[in-house]
Amino acid sequence: MENDNVDTYELEEELFVSRPTIMKLIQEIKDRLLPYGLQITTENKKIKIIGAEHLKRKFIVEFRTLWPITNDESLVTPI
Repeated sequence: MENDNVDTYELEEELFVSRPTIMKLIQEIKDRLLPYGLQITTENKKIKIIGAEHLKRKFIVEFRTLWPITNDESLVTPI
């Protein structure tokens, strides 16, 4: 992924959620990243996942399959 940084403000706008919701999600995702050898950092309102590219892709595929995002459910509640 060429630009690994995501601006929290842009994410809030795109997902239509508040900053506290984004921060709660980041905290929940941190625990889910550990088995993949990945870390998530927030610095200067930027979010970045640190780790090997193939592990990032594996996490994204598995996360998206197990925890689909919908407007009427918690963003990280498993199906």
